[in-house]
Amino acid sequence: MKTNYKIINELKQGLTPFTKVDEFSSNPGIYAIGFIGEVFPFPTGENVVNNGDIIYIGKTEKSQKSRDAQTHFKSGKTGSSTLRRSLGAILREDLGLQPIPRSKTESRMRDYKFIEESEKQLTQWMMKNLSISFFEICEG
Repeated sequence: MKTNYKIINELKQGLTPFTKVDEFSSNPGIYAIGFIGEVFPFPTGENVVNNGDIIYIGKTEKSQKSRDAQTHFKSGKTGSSTLRRSLGAILREDLGLQPIPRSKTESRMRDYKFIEESEKQLTQWMMKNLSISFFEICEG
């Protein structure tokens, strides 16, 4: 198996704007999310994330399609996506996002999602400002 450095380098080199991805892998693997916007709205106001930087790395044991296309980049899925919750927390004030508990039985805001309009705003921001790459891990 390739070294971690080589995999991360391949992920960085393979970053493609989300809206330009034609097909998602049906295999398990490691995915990277990169920033392609102009200024990342980091809460401190400092420009600590640059265009082309990887901002998130994750793995999927099912497929890239199920994890990235049908969870991370899909409105209404914030409750089951650490990426969406993290970005939502950072962008909450800038985008005016309104968090709500993930379920009616949840009394804490630890696991939250957003109202429908906020979910859509977050997805639009992600599609405009994020890129993605994938490294398949084929079991065999």
